[in-house]
Amino acid sequence: MSTLRALRAVLCVYAVGIAVALAQLLRRLRGDFRPPAGNDEHCGQEVVSSIRAEMGSDRAHFLPLDLASLASVRGFARDFRALGLPLHLLVNNVGVMLTPPQ
Repeated sequence: MSTLRALRAVLCVYAVGIAVALAQLLRRLRGDFRPPAGNDEHCGQEVVSSIRAEMGSDRAHFLPLDLASLASVRGFARDFRALGLPLHLLVNNVGVMLTPPQ
């Protein structure tokens, strides 16, 4: 029985992934695909501002991080440690598909 549940969970994850990929492909074909905010520091700061306004707290931060660059990873780690805050959530956009070529 637990094997069937595990198989069902895996199939659900794949189905969601396929649905997201298709949605992104369709948006790109229609011309209204926008890259995620994490790829643009200005957009990232706007998102943080909206989160802060909605939550009534200044505890959300945006720190740019390019996982393809070890210098960027070191800079991120340095900047994060300087904040002196615990890490509760780290969102990496490395799995985003179909971004415009740059």
